[in-house]
Amino acid sequence: MDRTRPFLKGLSLLAAGFCLAGAAVPEDSADQAALELEAAAEWDEFLESVGHRLALDNVRLCSRRVWRTGIVVHDLHRYAAGSRAAAIRAFGVGLRPSILALAPEGSAAQAGLRPGDILLSADGAAFAESRIGRAGTGRGTTAALDTLDAAFADGAAVLEVERGGTRLRLPVRAEQGCLSRFQLQTSTETNAGADGLWVRIPTAFARTVRSTDEFAALVAHEFAHNVLGHRGRSQISQLFNAGTVRAQEIAADRLSVWLLDGASYDPRGAIAFWQRFGPSQGTILAGPTHPGWRRRVAILEAEIAEMRRLKADDPEAISPVLALRSTETSAPRPPARRR
Repeated sequence: MDRTRPFLKGLSLLAAGFCLAGAAVPEDSADQAALELEAAAEWDEFLESVGHRLALDNVRLCSRRVWRTGIVVHDLHRYAAGSRAAAIRAFGVGLRPSILALAPEGSAAQAGLRPGDILLSADGAAFAESRIGRAGTGRGTTAALDTLDAAFADGAAVLEVERGGTRLRLPVRAEQGCLSRFQLQTSTETNAGADGLWVRIPTAFARTVRSTDEFAALVAHEFAHNVLGHRGRSQISQLFNAGTVRAQEIAADRLSVWLLDGASYDPRGAIAFWQRFGPSQGTILAGPTHPGWRRRVAILEAEIAEMRRLKADDPEAISPVLALRSTETSAPRPPARRR
């Protein structure tokens, strides 16, 4: 299976000038706005594919696990008010949750689900419609993912969907992986984030990568924060606990090497990214809370060498960084299944 397809298509669309902006778009640009959202959906698919692969292939390293299907959910509430018409034009999305994208190798795709399927129920538990309120909060998406996690608590569920006006019931057997959710955020920031549950990659940051391994490295660093149980990193916590945050950033860089290698990505993709991207940022991504790019490259190179040394002696060796794992996070666990 070609895991690079969504990445290459998304990259080509972005190179052609799609800005993926979330602001209101003039009516005569409706087609352009819809195309931008479709381009973003390609990146959603690629992010889920990379995250899904990292979470499955590294499950033995994770203390918190979940049954994964590879489904990316959206509804109209996810989009800013000025983008809703374009979202309807691009996807036919409404207030009921539906599938935006699927990890091609995920169990949901293998079971026959498709982008555009409207989610009706999971093992008989109905998906709730979102309520129009403050746009872009993603509350409806979060509720739908909670419903999925609850239904798949035993590893399998029957999903009822609507496709082209027809109701279908599709049995899906999920795969166990690390607990994390992956989301592409429409943003001009070049700073990704993790809060213990979510990994969020801004569109502007995604546009800076030049290869699949570089993109996987960005995701793996944030994913490492979740695996290590780091709390969400607010500006206030960074201001008053800079040393702690810096130590967490170094730990995430080190663990990301093992996560990438465990999922058959080249961990040197992280080095390639920082050697190219770092000099262009000056001191923006350095300071009390983050090592400078040269220091990060040195940390990554040392960890790759240490990993290879340890795995030469024991192919099943795991990262020593896991000994630093916190048992607490600020993000809630998905709900338990109700019986």
